[in-house]
Amino acid sequence: MKRYGRRVLLPLLVWFAGCVPTLAVAGARTETPGLARVEVRQQQGEWFTLIVRNLSTSPLTVEYDGFVLVSGGSTRRQEAPPPGKVETVGPGSDKELQLRFNVAGIRRGQTAQIVFPRALHINNQTVPVTPIELRAE
Repeated sequence: MKRYGRRVLLPLLVWFAGCVPTLAVAGARTETPGLARVEVRQQQGEWFTLIVRNLSTSPLTVEYDGFVLVSGGSTRRQEAPPPGKVETVGPGSDKELQLRFNVAGIRRGQTAQIVFPRALHINNQTVPVTPIELRAE
């Protein structure tokens, strides 16, 4: 029984390990001059560490629900922290964000982008930020 269990369990564990791709950062940071900068620091499994820097002289509002991962025509909204979380970043300050995206199904060689359709606001105006491109390895 032990031998049978090992023969089944080991390939299953290897398969599960391959299900969560590493997304290499092709363009690690994006910036809207005078307003905001977003940088991907690291990825561990489904968790991404982003640094948001407020380059303006007004408070920057960060809406966690506004971060989206797009790959292969599918849109994946961030799954953690809880929906509706909002943070304020003071002028000239940084904020580290921990975001979780479901990356299952992204295959090696595919590209993905973290996009910000409604994530950053200054004075109730959306800050236009270009996507950050990632490549699955």
